[in-house]
Amino acid sequence: MRSMEAVRGEAASLWGDQGELRWSMERLADESLDRAGVELDPRGFLIGFPLDESGAVLIEPERNAFDVEPLAGLLARADALFAERRRTTCPAFCPEARSVQAGAPHPADEEWHPEHYLTALLEGCRRQVLLEALDTAARFDDRRLFVGMSVVVDDHRVFPVLAVSSEPWAELPKLSTTTIDGFAAAACFPEAVIDDVLRAASHELDRKHPVSLIGIDAGAVLRSAADTFVNGCASRAGQEFALGLRDALDAVSAQTYEGRASLGTLVLAQPGHGAVRCDVAFEHEVAVSVPRAFRKALEMTGPGFELLCDGRKVYGLGTLEDSYDPAGERCFTVRVVGNGSWELWHATTPFLRVDNGQPTLPRDLVDADTFVHTVRRVFPEATDQHANILWDMAQACIRQQHGTMLVVHPDARAEGERLLPQAYTVEPTRLGRTRSTP
Repeated sequence: MRSMEAVRGEAASLWGDQGELRWSMERLADESLDRAGVELDPRGFLIGFPLDESGAVLIEPERNAFDVEPLAGLLARADALFAERRRTTCPAFCPEARSVQAGAPHPADEEWHPEHYLTALLEGCRRQVLLEALDTAARFDDRRLFVGMSVVVDDHRVFPVLAVSSEPWAELPKLSTTTIDGFAAAACFPEAVIDDVLRAASHELDRKHPVSLIGIDAGAVLRSAADTFVNGCASRAGQEFALGLRDALDAVSAQTYEGRASLGTLVLAQPGHGAVRCDVAFEHEVAVSVPRAFRKALEMTGPGFELLCDGRKVYGLGTLEDSYDPAGERCFTVRVVGNGSWELWHATTPFLRVDNGQPTLPRDLVDADTFVHTVRRVFPEATDQHANILWDMAQACIRQQHGTMLVVHPDARAEGERLLPQAYTVEPTRLGRTRSTP
């Protein structure tokens, strides 16, 4: 296997300060992903295509990471793909379709697809064609590539590109839905971070004179990426106008109720979803943008009784039933787990955690395998069954609203008597939802 470190080549020359801007993009990506809780070792590139297609494709930095031949004629290929998608998206764009449907009224192009939609469609075609070409042209096989929006700089169309380590990337949990309404959607929070770094690089490229440093910090990238990912999940759930949902969750989790920290669960799903049971329907829906009202509604939740939200308003109380099919990715769960802290889940997988406005990847406080291994090491006589029982008890402690201590002792009765009278002792039993024989 060849790694990127082994690849070296000639320098490219775009406008003079491209090396500093590329380095700034790489540094911002590295810091942002590190603060997000994942090590992906990002590497940045700037790839410029001559507008007249007659010059050479220029690549920054000074390493021969890609074969140039597969990149030739890429802009023309993107235009052809755009024309095909334009025809299939709307028959009114196709002269042949107009002739077949002679006499039928056809609205103007702008009525079918506004200019900004067509611009986004064309740019999406460019990025897709470049990504496919780079996968072929790459002289390394240990990286996953991401392509940002292109910008015309002098006589070149320049794309920012990030390459991340493929092995840790493959281990990240991801949603299977990668497009929404025909446009790319981040499958996980780290991908949203990468997209936002690339977007920031494109913004700097779009200045009259491209600068050498990207003018935002990692904190801004993380907040923007959290917005992007949360809005994407709301869109998957059927809400196209969920802007501000992340801010609303930050605000409600930071509010206290009668001196207590916020705790509760919210199901993000559209009314009428077959797997959502609505036990109490609100006659007057509660806007999530009103923190005090949102917080009062959250206080109503409890085991098996959760807030039902469409991404903009809370419309009732109920629960997501076991019949939900995760493959559809139409329902999500938000758990407010403490003062200023909340998590976004799909099915049994956590995708995002926010603590006091700082978004990261969720991490288990205790890893199951490590816990079981430690139990067997400390208590050699313990069986796997004993270790699994202790793991279940530890998970129950984590879910408690207040601080909880779990003490494991080889002679529990003697330890209990030692702690009297400040402790309460009970008859030996198996703790759980139902009582069973130890």
